[in-house]
Amino acid sequence: ADGTLARTGGRVVKNVAGYALHRLACGSRGGLAVILEASLKLLPAPETRVALVFGASAAEIADGARWAVFPRLEPAVLTVVRGVPVGALPVAAPTAPFTVFVGLEDDAPWVAEQEAACVRALGEPDARLEGDPAAALWQSLTDLEDSSPVRLTFATADNTPEALSPLLDLAPDVPVVLHAPAGRLHAFAAPAQTAAVIAALAPPHFELVGVAGTESPEPIVAPQAAVLALRARIRSALDPAGTLALGPRWERGGF
Repeated sequence: ADGTLARTGGRVVKNVAGYALHRLACGSRGGLAVILEASLKLLPAPETRVALVFGASAAEIADGARWAVFPRLEPAVLTVVRGVPVGALPVAAPTAPFTVFVGLEDDAPWVAEQEAACVRALGEPDARLEGDPAAALWQSLTDLEDSSPVRLTFATADNTPEALSPLLDLAPDVPVVLHAPAGRLHAFAAPAQTAAVIAALAPPHFELVGVAGTESPEPIVAPQAAVLALRARIRSALDPAGTLALGPRWERGGF
């Protein structure tokens, strides 16, 4: 923040020398340093990409046994959508209340094995895409968070669709997009529903990390005192004058 130029990170695949300050800087979203240059490591595209589309009821979403295999499979995509317009997606959505998208990518034998495990757990898919159409579908899913100007975003450590259980009865009509492996839930609640949705998705299972298009509750996030103290020490060390301070919201919920 005082203009000092610094480099962090290594040019080798494994680098355990020193602190990973580049990750800290990226995670601060401009709150600790201005990133002027980045070197990115690229990997070959996967040999095989497959996307499976399933319809699901609320009871099936809440059934943890259906999803128990997925953390071991480590799918590239496991996204659940309810009530969000999916007409722009390159596949027709099932008519069930929830649509589950499973994305698999790797060498062909492992993808085939993963696909067989998915079918054993969920039954035959309503649709299947392979190759470029599957990749296009995944990109469309990442864009769904912008399907409404009003959005609540939550983070969770629960990485299966069962994480949606608290919302199934309390807010059955709230449109949602859950990217399960990333632990990221977007809820498109009307202003009158906001308080109920936040109450249903309370810590420790969910943390409210972003609000768009509506009045945000105070505070957005309530980190533990030890976390706040650590943030304060980091900010004091890297930005003692508060040059890059991003305002009260960032002081509460980020760096």
